[in-house]
Amino acid sequence: YGIHHVHDVYSWGTSGGLWPANGTAVTQFLATLNGGGGIASCFSQVCDWRLPTLEELSSILQESCSTSPCIDALFGPNGAQPYWTSEKHANIDHTKPLNLNVFTNDVGSALPTTQLHVRAVRGHGRFARQSSPCASSIPETRPGSGLPRGF
Repeated sequence: YGIHHVHDVYSWGTSGGLWPANGTAVTQFLATLNGGGGIASCFSQVCDWRLPTLEELSSILQESCSTSPCIDALFGPNGAQPYWTSEKHANIDHTKPLNLNVFTNDVGSALPTTQLHVRAVRGHGRFARQSSPCASSIPETRPGSGLPRGF
C-alpha cells in the first residue's frame, strides 16, 4: 500500500507515557507528507501536515445518515479501525492517546503502540511545528466550510 491507502495503520508512540507522539504516525506518515527536506517534496507542496485534534476529526462526521461510516464523502474511503488524534486522555490515563471510531462515533483510548488509522490536517496545532521545518503559520480550510483541510 502507499502512504495514503485506506488500509494503512500506524502507531502513535513507541511506549506508554511518551509525549509528544513519536510512533510511525509521526516518523513515517507525517514525515512522508511533510517531505522531510523541503517544500518541493511535501505532499501537494505543503509542509504543515499534522494529526488532527478530536474536535477536528469529529468535524468530518455527519450528524444523521443512513449508512456507516457517517463521513462526508469528500473524506472517504475509510478504514474499519479507529483513527488516532493528537490528544491524550485527560481524565483517566494520560499515557493513552485518544482515537475516534468513525463507524460508531465512539471516542476511545489505546496504548500508543496500537496500530490504528490516521488522517492528517494542515495548519496550527500541537504537531504543526514539530513535524515540519517549513510549517505554514496560516491554517488552510476547505473552501466554504471553515473546517481544516484534511484527507
